[in-house]
Amino acid sequence: MATKGPNKKAGEKGTNLRPTIAFTPKRKAEFIGTLARTGRKVASAYEVGVSYATICQHMRKDLKFAAAVEEALDLFRDSIDEEVGRRGKEGMTEEIWYQGTVVGTKMVYSDQLLLAHAKAHHPAYKDKIDATHTVTATVGLGLEELSEEDRADLRKLLEQKAAE
Repeated sequence: MATKGPNKKAGEKGTNLRPTIAFTPKRKAEFIGTLARTGRKVASAYEVGVSYATICQHMRKDLKFAAAVEEALDLFRDSIDEEVGRRGKEGMTEEIWYQGTVVGTKMVYSDQLLLAHAKAHHPAYKDKIDATHTVTATVGLGLEELSEEDRADLRKLLEQKAAE
């Protein structure tokens, strides 16, 4: 692997430095469009000719760009949601092959995708999780300083509260 030397420039033969490509407003718009279509930041950066580090740097410095990136990701998520619902409700056309030749088509519906779509949008289909948990803790309240009579009264009170 070539080393970076003080007299070597980016893009020059014998160096591993890449030429710097300006992340222009046009490239930003292309990145946002690609990201909305693919949902993949690194691949979208590569497609427009900049590094992912450049994307991160611009997201930190340019709040409008960072907001546009989040909006593009939201659009991508929405497109996934729409496709999941479409495949579950409307189905997909699948080719029927026989001896290497397409002889027809059939509609295939996905119950799994329809259920996933329903869980995401309909409260009745959401997974129900029991989130109760019993916690036992020892807390130093200085109870050892109470008299036996006070401790007995406290025990009775706690037992009454626990029974309620």
